[in-house]
Amino acid sequence: MIEIKSLPIYDKWFFDQTREVQAVIVSNLNRVKAGNTSNCESKRDGISEIKIHFGKGVRVYYIAETKTLFRLIWGGSDKKRQTADIEKAIKIKKAIRR
Repeated sequence: MIEIKSLPIYDKWFFDQTREVQAVIVSNLNRVKAGNTSNCESKRDGISEIKIHFGKGVRVYYIAETKTLFRLIWGGSDKKRQTADIEKAIKIKKAIRR
């Protein structure tokens, strides 16, 4: 079982999404909580992503605090913004580590 916690900046991003997108994200996070990490991938600088196949694509960026605790830090959509979204997630991670 994986515990998932989120930062306020992630929560703000999440609540800016449509209800349909929120529902898909919650469904995917529930799978991760149950241990299905097949859509999870390490990116760089300690940032990992949950890739959600919906619309143009949704991504949730997180830090794996431990093998059983993920901290959600940012989200993104669409492949075109992926690099910028990862950079933002890295900046958030560095800011919370200070």
